Amino acid sequence: MTRKLKATKTSLYSLVGTYEDLPIMKRTEFFKYRRSYWLRWYDDSAEYEVYFSVLLGKVLLSIDRREHDSDCFSRQVHRIEIPELQERGMIEEFADAR
Repeated sequence: MTRKLKATKTSLYSLVGTYEDLPIMKRTEFFKYRRSYWLRWYDDSAEYEVYFSVLLGKVLLSIDRREHDSDCFSRQVHRIEIPELQERGMIEEFADAR
């Protein structure tokens, strides 16, 4: 069985919301390229960018925060397990061709 990552703005917003306080969804930007996904938003003090993809067989969620008034930068990286993604409907499964 082959598995592929999938996300929509709503599903990624919901996943990120378990780790970070978010503005309303309308104030976030969603980007996708192949099987990699980004969510970006701004608040009064910082810019946030989330990267969600598979690296070396591991599903990772990276949350970057850049302060507006300084050079301060922080990154949190979370490994997301397959069962959690399956519960959220963020995994596509395909039968292997034989």
